[in-house]
Amino acid sequence: MSTEKAFIKFDPYMDECDVRHKQVKMVTTRTEQTCFCPVGKVHPIPVGTRARFEKALVEGAWQRYYTCIACCEYGLTFDHKAPQGCKGHHSDLCKRTDAALEAK
Repeated sequence: MSTEKAFIKFDPYMDECDVRHKQVKMVTTRTEQTCFCPVGKVHPIPVGTRARFEKALVEGAWQRYYTCIACCEYGLTFDHKAPQGCKGHHSDLCKRTDAALEAK
């Protein structure tokens, strides 16, 4: 299991566009949130769950994103298996992400 420090360093969006004033922290959700991590299908994050929260000025508009722990874990490992607890489907993004990482 990864640490929260690793989740904060994890960049699921790989800053593919103009990103400024990025702030990332781990939070405990007070209301149901939506996991928008690109490594999985959009799915709910229940109240009282630890999650990665990212806020940034993206291409001129403020955006807020939550990523569940399961998707953070998966994104850190890229093992091509659906993360435990995540209801998303990851195979297509894994192929694209792995190809992008190999190209670097």
